[in-house]
Amino acid sequence: MTRYAPAALVLVILCLGASVVSVSGDDRSRTGKISHMGTGFPDSYLALPIGRGYTVRLCGPASCRTMTSNDVGPNQSVHPDRIADVSANVFEALCGVPASAGLCRGSWRVVEGPGDLPPTDTR
Repeated sequence: MTRYAPAALVLVILCLGASVVSVSGDDRSRTGKISHMGTGFPDSYLALPIGRGYTVRLCGPASCRTMTSNDVGPNQSVHPDRIADVSANVFEALCGVPASAGLCRGSWRVVEGPGDLPPTDTR
């Protein structure tokens, strides 16, 4: 019997079309649906299910942006397939469609976490 590495299992799940998959055990990246909060939110607004203070590379079908999360959401018990809430302007830039489309497929990966320290040289 062959044992598959966890990364291979994640790849199989992604290929089968799972809407939200944690690529690593510590939620360092996700794939799913990006939603927007409407026109009243600033372009700096980003809510991630993993919390505030994470700098992520957020990508949609039209573009990518590096942003820092400043809110928690979307609510995973209500919308388990959603990975990020952004402003309407950022949604349109990432997704390449009007905000009225409501949702688009996308992904993010953590660039820096709130507790990440820069590498040091101890030589």
